[in-house]
This record gives sequence, C-alpha cells and structure tokens, in this order.
Amino acid sequence: MSPKPDRSMLVFVSDIHLTDALHNAAIPRVDTFERFWTRIRAARGDRPAQMCFVGDLFDIVRSPSWFQSDLRPYDEPSPALVARVEAIVDDVLSREEAFFSAIRKRVTTGELVVHYVLGNHDRLLRHARNARRKIWRALTGVDEDVRVQIRQPSSTSPLGQSGHNPAGGTNTPWSAKVSYTGATDPVLTVVAYTGGHLLAVERFAITAVRTG
Repeated sequence: MSPKPDRSMLVFVSDIHLTDALHNAAIPRVDTFERFWTRIRAARGDRPAQMCFVGDLFDIVRSPSWFQSDLRPYDEPSPALVARVEAIVDDVLSREEAFFSAIRKRVTTGELVVHYVLGNHDRLLRHARNARRKIWRALTGVDEDVRVQIRQPSSTSPLGQSGHNPAGGTNTPWSAKVSYTGATDPVLTVVAYTGGHLLAVERFAITAVRTG
C-alpha cells in the first residue's frame, strides 16, 4: 500500500555536531547530505519531506574559542557569552556554507521543510537570538521578523506590541499574541510590519478591529 501523497515524510536527524575549528568529518557534510537526500527522494515519492534536527546540529560548547578568555559555556548568560556564541555560529556557517546551501536549495523549492530542536551541545542558542536568526536564514533562506502593534487613533504610542516573530518565505504561516491595555477608542488598529534591512519599517499591513 503506497503512502498518501499529501502526507509528509518525516525524517529525524540528530548529533551532526557542526564545529567551528575541530577536526571535520572525513566526508564533507554536503556530500553526506546529498547522498542522504537521494535516498529521501526515492522514498518520499511525490510527498513533501520534513526534516527534524532533534539536537546538536551545532557543537557550540566544544569550540576551542572558549579557551581564548575566562569565559566558559557553563557560565551564566551575559552579553559576552552571547557574543561568543554568535561568533562561533558565524564561523560554523562559513565553514559549512555548502552544507547549508544544499539544504536551503530543497527548502526554497518546496521539497523540504525543516524543524530545529536544541540539544545539550547547542543549548546556548536559547540566549542568542541573532545567531538563531542567522541559522534559520542559512537553512531556509527566510530572513524576516514580523512585529505586531495594537494602536488607536487617539494615542501616539502603541497600546501593546509583540516581539520578533520569524516569518517569510512561501507557505510559512505565522501568528502572534499581543497583550494591550488602555483601549478607549471604538476602533483599534492592528499593524504588522517587517524591516531592519534597509529601513526600520519596509513593509506593513493594517487591519481595523471594532471593539464595541
């Protein structure tokens, strides 16, 4: 019995341990992925594939760069620790650019959807939002943050706003929960906008909501 064409093929991958300076794999990661993708493509047929990285795609805690100062990966989160994590991620992305490009190619064509769950060796990414964004851009080509504000005509400041919501690309829905206070007008305005590449606000959408 063949699988339903609309049911995704789930692929779970763990413990790749991409590093910035340690000895690399004997076979380049991109070659390993291409061989793996050949098997996935043969097995999935017309179905889309979803690849779940379930821990330790990056090996941040074993980077030799931790010994360049007194900073250690088990220290409490701090700006210095975040900066070190971001530097390690930058070096890994540069070193493994071909690997990420191969994944991104399949994502942008719609053949592959990726998910990323942190493990113990890349847990410090929880504290490094910019590093997470760079990784997501490397994997998917998506580089957008959507921010949402609740406004009313009689106020110059927003009544509430959400943080950064990664979004963008094709068929990538997103949602945001926004808490607000001080609403007095009968109509509120929901503003969703992106920006940060060239201008603070580059694209936006506005929807009016009647409160009464």
